[in-house]
Amino acid sequence: IRPKSKAVVSRRKKIMTYVTIEREIASCGPIYTALAEVIRNRRFEVGMTQEETAKQLGMSRPSLSNIESGRQRVYLEDVFSMARALSMEPRDLFAKLEAELPHHER
Repeated sequence: IRPKSKAVVSRRKKIMTYVTIEREIASCGPIYTALAEVIRNRRFEVGMTQEETAKQLGMSRPSLSNIESGRQRVYLEDVFSMARALSMEPRDLFAKLEAELPHHER
């Protein structure tokens, strides 16, 4: 048995660097998906970054990212804090949330 050549090893390493693993992104459900859409859209409207918004809310940027993608559940008190951090009344956030929900979830 001959040892593998460097070219094969290099090629094998190069091939391995291009292998990607796709994974399904789990959602917490339609309400959290709708909340994610409302929060993300409002943050864009007011021109805030995730970093700025997360800092104002006292959470990490990755946590806010998870919320904005519907992968993280949120306490009700945090929804009120998010509304205020995004310069809106909580009732307006809930109205937008209801409008985003699929009809069967209302």
